[in-house]
Amino acid sequence: MWWFLACASRLTGSVVDEGGTPVAGAVLDAPGCDAVTDDNGRYSVSCPPGSYSFSVSHPDTLVRVVPIDAPRGTSEVPTVTLVRKPVDPGLYVHSSREVPAFTRLGPTALLRRESKSGATARQNFCVGDRVTYSLAPSGEQEIWENRDVEWRLFALDAEGCAWEVQSSDGTWWEGVGKPIDAVRTETRSEGRSTHHYVLPDGDYVFAEWYAGFLVQDGESYRAYGLRVGPATPG
Repeated sequence: MWWFLACASRLTGSVVDEGGTPVAGAVLDAPGCDAVTDDNGRYSVSCPPGSYSFSVSHPDTLVRVVPIDAPRGTSEVPTVTLVRKPVDPGLYVHSSREVPAFTRLGPTALLRRESKSGATARQNFCVGDRVTYSLAPSGEQEIWENRDVEWRLFALDAEGCAWEVQSSDGTWWEGVGKPIDAVRTETRSEGRSTHHYVLPDGDYVFAEWYAGFLVQDGESYRAYGLRVGPATPG
């Protein structure tokens, strides 16, 4: 026993959330070495010396894999930061960085523009001058849905329009173009899903949807703006 203690590595450290609050009950797990944080977010574990990849998890956070070197003796490990899953209703874009982040999509609105070409009447649904975009870096987009509301994703064209409907008789309207489909969807719980998209750089809206059409709110239509592009330095 004394030989093991003399040769073992003792790791101590803390787990906090992105706001710096200690995370109690977080599990640190690696082959042959595991620990659980106490009420102050602290842990202490003895392991054979070596290099480990610890999976750090909590039911309320995303899982994070952290490489940790365990030399002989006692070492204080750099603080591990976990990101809490969003719980409030809404749509969130999840950006996968070294420490992932969730950005809640802010509401914007689509306005209806009417026009006519010959016998064909057109209605275009476009963003106004005060559109609000949430920003996401280029690459695959992961959208977390925390609301039991149906919606569709549209790319905006050069004029800021998301969708068009046409009618030749003024009564029956048919949509032109189609929403963007997710490459995969995962259901986390009732009313809560994660949708994965591969989107070129550009501007998009998530429009609320009911019975095959946009959801009207007064003189506009409910939507949420997303701008995809290169990450801003810093």
